[in-house]
This record gives sequence, structure tokens and C-alpha cells, in this order.
Amino acid sequence: MSQSFFHRHIGRNQQEHDKNLGAFFQVAKNLHLTFNESKSIISVTDVNVEYLATVCHTNVLIKPDPERLKPLHGLPAPKNRRELQCVVGTFAY
Repeated sequence: MSQSFFHRHIGRNQQEHDKNLGAFFQVAKNLHLTFNESKSIISVTDVNVEYLATVCHTNVLIKPDPERLKPLHGLPAPKNRRELQCVVGTFAY
């Protein structure tokens, strides 16, 4: 996803974002679409997408959830080729 795509559809600033969001909701209303407000996240800078274990930022950065990475930080470094192959095999699975 390129920055131009993001800016074109989301907005370069809060005012443009609000304008685009209003236009989106108007089109949805015209098509008789409804949204579950309790499941909607609107106008936030960071979104933690729990089921994908990722955190999405407004600058189109998608990175792993730091909480899900904590167990990996405690893993000992492989000491030889065999241990390295086991680690690579585990993550490749």
C-alpha cells in the first residue's frame, strides 16, 4: 500500500480524513449499508488488530504486536549449526 493510496483514500490531515469519512458514510447510507458501532474504530492513530497479532499505524506501518514478541526475546541464541537449523525449522513451520 503506497503513501499516495493512503492519502488519497484516508486523508492527509484530520480535516481531509473527516471529509472522506463523511463521503464514505453517505455512499454507504445510499446503498442501505449499516455498520456495527461497537465494532467500528474511527479516527485513531494506532489500531491493535488482535486476531492478526499486528499493530497498524497511520503512516501505513504494520508491525508485530510487541506483547506477542516477548516470549521470543527470552530464547537463547543458537550455539551451533544444528541448533540454528532447529530454530529456523520451528519458525518456518
